[in-house]
Amino acid sequence: DIIINWQFYVLIILLSFIGSYAGNFINSYAKKRGENLATKADIDEIKSQLASTTKITEKIKNDIEHQVWRKQQIETIKRNKLEEYLQYIYIAQESLSNDMNNQYFNTTKSVDSHAISKATMLQKLYFSELKETHSKCLKAHASFHTWLAEGLMELTQRQRDGEKTPIISDQHMEKYSDLLDELNKGT
Repeated sequence: DIIINWQFYVLIILLSFIGSYAGNFINSYAKKRGENLATKADIDEIKSQLASTTKITEKIKNDIEHQVWRKQQIETIKRNKLEEYLQYIYIAQESLSNDMNNQYFNTTKSVDSHAISKATMLQKLYFSELKETHSKCLKAHASFHTWLAEGLMELTQRQRDGEKTPIISDQHMEKYSDLLDELNKGT
């Protein structure tokens, strides 16, 4: 009986060792497997956050690029409109001189009577910051027209007084250079 019991005890001890080893193995495996699953979940979370961050970064980058492109387009348009504005101002000034020559000296020079209106439209649409400067230009333009009308009245009066081909007076023409200076200061 002791021998049988002895073998029984050895068998129980061996089974205990095997059970303990198997338990430790399973516990270690489960712990390692749990760590791996936790790491995989962390990596998946990091990948998800990285994808989200990348998407947001790309959107911000695209928004900035669009804003830069839009700003460049606006600057290009403003530069073109400023060139157009100045062109109309210079055409208006030249037209004033041409109109004076046509009225006073019977020339047939080209006159663009709408140039100043076109310049005014461009100033109002695109260059509110030029309002004061443009206003000075319009005043100079109006002063020139007033001077031109005064000269025409002088020529008409001389014709009524009997001159067949009246000529504008030197006294009236002395104001011409001052008016041109005023026009140039307005631009």
